[in-house]
Amino acid sequence: MSERIKTMTYRRAQFIIDGKGPLETYLVDAHTRRPHIENRTIEDEHQMVLECREFKHKAGVGAFLHIAAYTPGEQASVVPRLKGVSSGDIKTVEPPDGCEFMDGDTMVLVAGNHAIICSSGLHEKHAERYMCRIIETAGVEQHAEKFSLCKTADVNKIALLNRQGVKSISLNASLYSATMDHLERTTVSKKLGGGIADQLLALISRDQEQIDLEQAENLSLKLTLSFDRRRNGAAFGREKLESLAKRMVEEDDDGFTIETLSGESVKSDDIILKKKISLPKFGKTVYCCDAWREIENYYLELKQGGLLEQ
Repeated sequence: MSERIKTMTYRRAQFIIDGKGPLETYLVDAHTRRPHIENRTIEDEHQMVLECREFKHKAGVGAFLHIAAYTPGEQASVVPRLKGVSSGDIKTVEPPDGCEFMDGDTMVLVAGNHAIICSSGLHEKHAERYMCRIIETAGVEQHAEKFSLCKTADVNKIALLNRQGVKSISLNASLYSATMDHLERTTVSKKLGGGIADQLLALISRDQEQIDLEQAENLSLKLTLSFDRRRNGAAFGREKLESLAKRMVEEDDDGFTIETLSGESVKSDDIILKKKISLPKFGKTVYCCDAWREIENYYLELKQGGLLEQ
C-alpha cells in the first residue's frame, strides 16, 4: 500500500479575552450540544464549508476532531486520457449524488490547551477557524471562542542560542505584495524590513511607466544583521542582537535564519515542535484513525519529554 508523508505540528491555545479554558473542555461542551454533523458545519468568507465529520473524546487524553472542507456544488477538474492528438483540454465533472468534492481535511487532538494538527491540503488555520466558530455558535461561554493556536518554541533550539550566542540574523521580506497588509507588518521581519521596503518603493514609484508596482511581487528584500566582535562596544552589540533573536522566537516570526557564533544555523521552521510521519494513502488524504493514533503517540512523546510544560 502506498503511503503519504505528513507533518504533525504542535500548537498551544492562548485566550485573548477572558477565556479561562481549557480549550478541550470548550470543545467537548460544544460538540455535546451539537452531536449531529449537520449542526457542526460552518462556512468561511470564501464559501468553503468546514465540517466536523467525527468527534471523539478519550478520557485522560483529549478531544479528537476530523474536520473536512468542501465548496458546495463545486466541480472537479479531470484529465481525459487521449492518444494520437497533439493537445487536449481538461474537463470538469459534477460530484456524485449526495456528495461534495473535498478540498482538504485535518485531524486534530486537543488536550487541555495543547493541540496537535495533521492536515491534508488544508491550512491549520482552518482547524482554528472551525473550533472558534463551533464554540461560538454553540454558545458555550462568553468569549470562549476568543483564542488563537500559537507556535511554541523548541526549547532545545533556544538553549542552543543561549549557549552559543548570536552572530547574525537574516530576514526575507517581500517589497510589494498583497500580503503586506497590517497583520503581516506586525511580524518582526516586517517591522525591520517594512520601512526600508517603503523607501525603495518610493524610489521605484517615481517612474511608474517603467515598472508596474502591482507586478512587482517578485522583488524581495534580504536584510542581514551581523555581530562584529572586533569593533568597540561589542558587548552592547551582541546583547542587542541576542535580544532581537529572542524576541523573534517569542513572537513566532517567519522567514528568518539565525547563525550562532559557533557557526550553527537555526531557521524559523526549526523552532516549532513538529514531526514527520508516514501514513497509508486514502485517496488524496489519509485514514483518520491512523492519523489520530500517530497524533496521540506524538502528544504522549511530548508530554513525557516535558516539552508541554515549557
